[in-house]
Amino acid sequence: MVWAMAVLWLGLGSYWLWVGYLGERAAFWYWQHQAARYSLPPVTPVYTTDPALAAKLLTSGRGYDSSAAAGSLLHPQVWEHVSDYAGLVHGLDAPLFLHSRNRPDGVERLVAVRPVPTASYAFTSPTKSWQKWELKIQPLTFLANTGGSTQPLSCVGSTGVPLVYTSDDRVTIFAGQADASNASHFTIGYSINGHHGTLEGWLQNDDSIRLAARDGPLKR
Repeated sequence: MVWAMAVLWLGLGSYWLWVGYLGERAAFWYWQHQAARYSLPPVTPVYTTDPALAAKLLTSGRGYDSSAAAGSLLHPQVWEHVSDYAGLVHGLDAPLFLHSRNRPDGVERLVAVRPVPTASYAFTSPTKSWQKWELKIQPLTFLANTGGSTQPLSCVGSTGVPLVYTSDDRVTIFAGQADASNASHFTIGYSINGHHGTLEGWLQNDDSIRLAARDGPLKR
């Protein structure tokens, strides 16, 4: 009788462990699918240092947060899950672009671009105080982990585009867009002090992303 009860409890324990595992995998697949299809209109600001726009967005109830390096940034729930699955050390938690893209050889990958603070400085003069921030606009390619990793995703970081601005500058970055005519390509619109430009990226066969400014103030 004792042995029968022990076997029963062992079986129940294994069952619930398996159910828990399946639930975790289902949640992972769900959020991965949501991320691969994530899209916002191209005029949606996802990151801004414009005080007037930031104040408006922060009271909109649409998921905007404040940041020391930006007046307002959009923090969608799907990004929180994806970054946790990959074990990312959070940047500013604002995906400037998040969608699936295909390598030229046809392999599909989940791709993101995020702003990562790299330095900040404070200055004071007899008449004025101001700050300067340095960010890296960093592209990421997410890969499914295999083997014994505790994280279901890993990510490959690629060379980013530097963004330097002061507290006097008005920087706004808009929601990135997947190119319907080129499955490896995407674009991100931005504005610095009223001057508009576009960043564009291409997923490569080695899972790296080539990101560059097509035009505007960030073009070098």
